[in-house]
Amino acid sequence: MEQRNLGLIALSHAERRDRDYAAMSVQTIADDWAEIVGRLVRENPRPVTIAGWSVAGRSINRICAAMVRRKVVPRCFISLAATPPFPGLVETPFEHESQTAKGLWEPAETPDLDGLLRKERWYHDLNGQLVGQGSTRLSSQDYYEHYLQGTPSALRGEPRSTHPADLGDAIEAMATFAWSNYPICGCIAPEGKADTRHAMSDAALWGSITVQAITSRLHRADAIKALSQSRWLSFLRILDGLPTRLQRRVSGGHFFFVGHNTARQTADHIHDLAGQVHDLFGQFPELDLQNPIKEASTDDHQSS
Repeated sequence: MEQRNLGLIALSHAERRDRDYAAMSVQTIADDWAEIVGRLVRENPRPVTIAGWSVAGRSINRICAAMVRRKVVPRCFISLAATPPFPGLVETPFEHESQTAKGLWEPAETPDLDGLLRKERWYHDLNGQLVGQGSTRLSSQDYYEHYLQGTPSALRGEPRSTHPADLGDAIEAMATFAWSNYPICGCIAPEGKADTRHAMSDAALWGSITVQAITSRLHRADAIKALSQSRWLSFLRILDGLPTRLQRRVSGGHFFFVGHNTARQTADHIHDLAGQVHDLFGQFPELDLQNPIKEASTDDHQSS
């Protein structure tokens, strides 16, 4: 990252001692992360690119809005095999997911369709990624004891039952359809069959979110009518190509960024995608989402 002149703030959800960890909402986690980033960026102002892996994609809309409230506007979001905040993308019913006695979600302890625990499959895939690049294997004891932990259930972003109200609660918690709060979204997707869902659908899903976000912003600003016909047609061509333009691939599965070779490729792609967004802003300032975001109808302070 340093070779690409990229600073790095690495965030994960940490156990909160002052409240029920299992009951933490997406909004609470987003506010915590945004506060940390806001304090650090104010001390060293520079453009902010958010990169999120896996379940972190569920919280991107909440995080972006929380950062904007702190006067830190992300330039873009880059998915690292991240799941967008749409319920229904993960087909495992909530009642099949493992939970602790205190109600924490334990995704690693949930069996896959073939009967293997997720942590067993993850461990196999992770070591395959490491060994394939000549790196040292990670022991199962280290992985299971030091890398896995329970997670607030709200981060899953899925309904807790088949009841329609639960689906609505999930959508509200993730601010799924608050389009104007999303930044421009790119994605780095795996090539391997081991992460089929992300390999097949990430470009289409995150590309669709980006187009919807841009459409919402320009509609709210009443900006389309100011474009000449030729500029309007050029603008449409830009939109048509965004899902491809803002997608990159790296060999491997869900852990594609692990290992020296693919980590370097991932960093290069992050640098490249952020540059692509910067170029888009230069060519079409109308795409720049740096203007203050007008709060959408979803209440950003509503907990899940």
